[in-house]
Amino acid sequence: MLIDYYLPDKPSISSDKKLYKVGFISMIAIILHNIPEGIATFVATNSDITLGISLAIAIAMHNIPEGISISVPIYYSTNNKRKPFYIQEYQLYLNHLELSLLISFKKYYE
Repeated sequence: MLIDYYLPDKPSISSDKKLYKVGFISMIAIILHNIPEGIATFVATNSDITLGISLAIAIAMHNIPEGISISVPIYYSTNNKRKPFYIQEYQLYLNHLELSLLISFKKYYE
C-alpha cells in the first residue's frame, strides 16, 4: 500500500510523549474547528443545495491535511499504524454526532 511506502514499519523516531500530546491536542482543536464548519455546511445546504454541495466538497478537501496533522504525530510517537486510524475514527464519530444534533435541532424548530 501507499501508506507503507511513506510510513515505514520502524521509524527512526522513538516513542515520544510530547509528540503524542501534540497530536492529541491537534485532534481536540480540529474537532472544535469542525463544529462551525458543520453548522455552516448545514445552513448553506438548507438555503441552496448547490452551495451546500460545493461547500461540503471544499471542506472535505481541506480535511485531508487536517487528518494528516493529527495522524503523523501520533504515529511517530507510538510507532503504531492502527492508533492514528482509531483516533481519526473517533473524530469522525464526533462529526456524525454533531450532524445528528443539527438535524434534530432543525426538526425541533420547524
